[in-house]
Amino acid sequence: MPTTTVDVVAAQYGAPQITGDPLPPVGGSSDPAAGLPSPVIVGADYDGNRSSIGDTGNAQAVLFVAHWCGHCQNELPEVVRWLDETGGVDGVDFVLVTVAVDPNRPNFPPSEWIAGEGWSEPILLDDADNSAFLMFGGSAIPFWVFLNPDGTVATRVEGAMGGDELAAVLADL
Repeated sequence: MPTTTVDVVAAQYGAPQITGDPLPPVGGSSDPAAGLPSPVIVGADYDGNRSSIGDTGNAQAVLFVAHWCGHCQNELPEVVRWLDETGGVDGVDFVLVTVAVDPNRPNFPPSEWIAGEGWSEPILLDDADNSAFLMFGGSAIPFWVFLNPDGTVATRVEGAMGGDELAAVLADL
């Protein structure tokens, strides 16, 4: 049976299992979620491989992106390049979360865009309601969430980060 547009769109969404309390929105000079327990999100990538966020025992850098977002289109290759050049930071796991899928916007399907950028770290597919994104208090993309090894929030950043800024945040985890 041939693949339809409906099939392609459906394959871009996940069905993450979410436990915990939602985080407050980002705001003010300090992150109101800093030190709070992270929601725990368990889902899958495009191939059905398990991915998770929160309470993994490792520090995590979680990047929420939308395939059509111009800032995300700049951020993702910069992060890939930074990871390739530096190897990342020992003890910090990266997870990419796709949100706000729209078949009528650029770089659809996001699975092809992400593969084309060379992302090799875990991916977690959010659902059609962007539930994982909203649980973390996201309101702008790209959106970064940095978690301590104990599963608490270190900080969150709305918008793109350069390699130096990313390295500074990761060094504090």
